[in-house]
Amino acid sequence: MSLEYLMTSDFNEGLTPEQLIELLVKFRYEYRSLSGKNTSLQKEIEKLSLEIENLNGLLYEKSMNSGKKIASLEDELYFLKQKLNRKLTLKERFSGKIKE
Repeated sequence: MSLEYLMTSDFNEGLTPEQLIELLVKFRYEYRSLSGKNTSLQKEIEKLSLEIENLNGLLYEKSMNSGKKIASLEDELYFLKQKLNRKLTLKERFSGKIKE
């Protein structure tokens, strides 16, 4: 007798008490097995959720750091453009060095 029979039976087909007990034991085994798998999958989902949260935090930090680097490079570029747009002094032309 199978688990399918247990799930579809009305239990009025003249089964002996031993057969009913055997069916219930099979059902209990299957239920425990599926319950264990379910618990395992739930823990795996929780673990993956935490990992996703950690990765999101790291990604946010990297994006903030990148934004700061971009801002500092833009500032440096602005100051360098100001230096290049002015006329050089005679001393700077001969020495080849620009005063800061």
